Amino acid sequence: PQPGGESAPYLPSAWAPTAEFLGLNVAGLRSHAVPDAAVAADSAAYPVLLLSPSGFTPLLLGAIAEELASYGFIVVGVNHT
Repeated sequence: PQPGGESAPYLPSAWAPTAEFLGLNVAGLRSHAVPDAAVAADSAAYPVLLLSPSGFTPLLLGAIAEELASYGFIVVGVNHT
């Protein structure tokens, strides 16, 4: 992250009802992701990974997306309707 970059909430406020339905208490939880972080200028290209939740809610896959991003992948998440 850039100096002074604040981590994002674990999930957007619009997802609070889904977390409550699943019995997850995410109040005060923060992710390791930094909103609107710039892409590192180390390389001209980075691998892109499309992360599809496959029937799971995306909030359950946040840690996996962060782990993949920490290895240099650009992670694009899909939220199926």
